[in-house]
Amino acid sequence: FFRQLFLFFCLSQMALGLFRFLGSVGRSTIISSSFGTLALMVVFIMGGFVISGGKPSLELTLWFSMKYVSLLKTG
Repeated sequence: FFRQLFLFFCLSQMALGLFRFLGSVGRSTIISSSFGTLALMVVFIMGGFVISGGKPSLELTLWFSMKYVSLLKTG
């Protein structure tokens, strides 16, 4: 329990630090939005969230299509 709490605390501190850094570098809304999108892409790519190319499995394809349809229904 305490390890997970410590991990959440560290994650929160890192997110707050990134937020403050982006706010100090990009003073205007347009620049900070661009930097924020770039930072999010870097975090996704370095974190392994982006699925590599190749032939996707049937299970992954079904999961992605169901998730995409559910997002379209809600928004």
